[in-house]
Amino acid sequence: MEKTNSKSIVSLILGVLSLAIPYIGIIIGVAGLLFSVKSTKEIKRNLEKGKGFALTGGIFSTLGIGIQAVMLALAIIGYTALFF
Repeated sequence: MEKTNSKSIVSLILGVLSLAIPYIGIIIGVAGLLFSVKSTKEIKRNLEKGKGFALTGGIFSTLGIGIQAVMLALAIIGYTALFF
């Protein structure tokens, strides 16, 4: 029985959290993306399971980074429009 790569599961969890937690989600998304890339390399090298988890974690992390960046940009634009 093949072992599931634990970093791919961490990547998936961080990807979901990057979508759910405002503002800090950018940092969590970057961490999730790094775990996704690293786990994908380990899965290919060690022939482990978890490629789907790593891929999904990478996609969610990328979406989380993008959504959080847009939210942060809109917040900055709103703040500057309000006070300047």
